[in-house]
Amino acid sequence: LDKPYIRTSVRATILHLKKFLAKKLSLPQPDDVDIMCRGEVLGREYSLEYISRTRWRKEEQLVLTYRPRVDFQTSIL
Repeated sequence: LDKPYIRTSVRATILHLKKFLAKKLSLPQPDDVDIMCRGEVLGREYSLEYISRTRWRKEEQLVLTYRPRVDFQTSIL
């Protein structure tokens, strides 16, 4: 990414961020990226305001990280 941060509204959801990242990183699907707060993978329906109040709980700016999606379900033949 061009910048190490994204400035957005607290009304934005994790799905909005996933779509943005998928486009910037040339990923086929928004669900190919996980967005985390303090190491916890966040649900796509969470708003940034909800995350800030329930997961972050600091006066500092909200810091989220992302990684390629990790699929823990593997098929055993």
